[in-house]
Amino acid sequence: MQKYIRFIQSQFSSLTVYRVEAYGRWIMALFSALSYYFIWKLTSTSNADNHKLLVYFILYWGFLSALTSGKTAYFIAKDIRSGEINNYLVKPINYFVTLILRGLAPVVFRIIIPSILLIVVMFIYPNIFLPTSPINLFLFLFSLVYCFLIWNFIMIIIGSIAFMGTEIRSLLTVFDLIINLVRGAYIPAYLFPTWLTKILFFTFIPYISTFSIELYQVSKSASYVISAFTVATLWLLILYIVAIKTFQKGLRYYESNGS
Repeated sequence: MQKYIRFIQSQFSSLTVYRVEAYGRWIMALFSALSYYFIWKLTSTSNADNHKLLVYFILYWGFLSALTSGKTAYFIAKDIRSGEINNYLVKPINYFVTLILRGLAPVVFRIIIPSILLIVVMFIYPNIFLPTSPINLFLFLFSLVYCFLIWNFIMIIIGSIAFMGTEIRSLLTVFDLIINLVRGAYIPAYLFPTWLTKILFFTFIPYISTFSIELYQVSKSASYVISAFTVATLWLLILYIVAIKTFQKGLRYYESNGS
């Protein structure tokens, strides 16, 4: 455990490395949030709709988007291409854990400013920005952990394809475009047709995006929250198992080719 603690300390001590990137991301996130807000505001019929729309896109582009980057897949591909993965495999560490911890530091840094701004506006405009209840705020924060882990396991699966000598950048671009269409990046998820929402409920897609926002903005029954977290937990386990199997299969291919 101590080696992981030291590793994450080294990652957080290097936060200045991410400063320039973070500034760019903060500006782009704010631009995206406001752009989509003003576009969809044209369809709103009341101030309540406008407020819900604003908070939705702030939460999405300020938090959910920051938590779901493709860095983990890039880390794997880079380690494979450089041969650095051999050094990790001979060390007494879990490569999966180090991958997730490597992605944690920049993610935390990216959500610092959005978190501060959200707390400030909560006090200034409580009727607009406060969550529906303290319990909902706790569930929102708890769901962000699910979001981060589920996304990282997906990225490990995609990144493991690089063992086959395949460039994954194009694959990640296509994946991002497709997944963003159905996870509420461009269209507010609460405007999706009911039939689509019901289908998505049983996939991993809401749990890397809109489920967290829903917990923040809408009071849900205990049965709904329990069933949703149950589905999210099942997906977490499924993706973890698939990630392990995919990584191990890719590693065997990598070793059999004398890499």
